[in-house]
Amino acid sequence: MPSFQARKKNYSHRVNYAHKALINNERSREFNNCFEMYDGEYVVAALMRRAKKDPVFKAAILKDFSTASDGAWERVPWHKTADKLSRLSDAQLATLAAHKTSEEEWRSAHIFLPQLDARKCSEAMPFEITRREGPDELVEEYYARSLREAVKAVESWTDRTVLGVPFLGLFAEIEVRSPEGDVHKV
Repeated sequence: MPSFQARKKNYSHRVNYAHKALINNERSREFNNCFEMYDGEYVVAALMRRAKKDPVFKAAILKDFSTASDGAWERVPWHKTADKLSRLSDAQLATLAAHKTSEEEWRSAHIFLPQLDARKCSEAMPFEITRREGPDELVEEYYARSLREAVKAVESWTDRTVLGVPFLGLFAEIEVRSPEGDVHKV
């Protein structure tokens, strides 16, 4: 697993590569990878900041989006993403990008991939995991052999931290519902 500093360096490399690729009108697998490491919104925000300072780069982005934006800079779809992250410094973008990559890789290794195997198990049943914070709610399906197994897995997620912050720390309430309708609050 790469170190946190290595993740930040990788993010910076991908921002630099995307910048050069856009200027050179290059479309390649490596260019696409710049946006596909779970932190694409942070890459977009960094590129839009560069475009504000570099008219050549701004023209390259505008050219790339000319059909989508009818040639108007204000209609480039990346504005919405850049505006959402405008309060963050460049250093914070890099830190959050590394955090997001780390979090999603952990999720893939500890939740997504094991769930592919769990779905194949004849004893596994679908449990509903509901996470709520204020008006926000996320409902996911999780396969396990019993309510106890599902609850134990979800409780282990609450112990997982990234940079000392709980993986599920943004959610105030977590419930596990069995196929029979039994509910357990974590």
